Amino acid sequence: LELTRSQVGKMLLLLLDHAAFREEVDSSPIVDDEYSEHSEQQRQSPYALVEDNRSAAANMEDTLVNVTAASIIGILPNNKDLPQNEEMIPLSLLIDYVFEEA
Repeated sequence: LELTRSQVGKMLLLLLDHAAFREEVDSSPIVDDEYSEHSEQQRQSPYALVEDNRSAAANMEDTLVNVTAASIIGILPNNKDLPQNEEMIPLSLLIDYVFEEA
């Protein structure tokens, strides 16, 4: 049984979504009397897709994934070919990494 690129991409997105959910549920609540834009920025998860463009993307592989999130959960390749100083990478790079490691 072989997985397709699309199936692997969906699996990786589900993994990132689950990591974001676990972080939100497991983290201690922040008590802040003044709800401000600044405190909202502090609450944002590094696991979040900065651009949730999954429904808008013509091709799922064009979805941008947060580099920090991919690194934390161990799906970011240690590759010098990755864009330097980028916060987002295309999902296609992670899919390629999965197939290279399989």
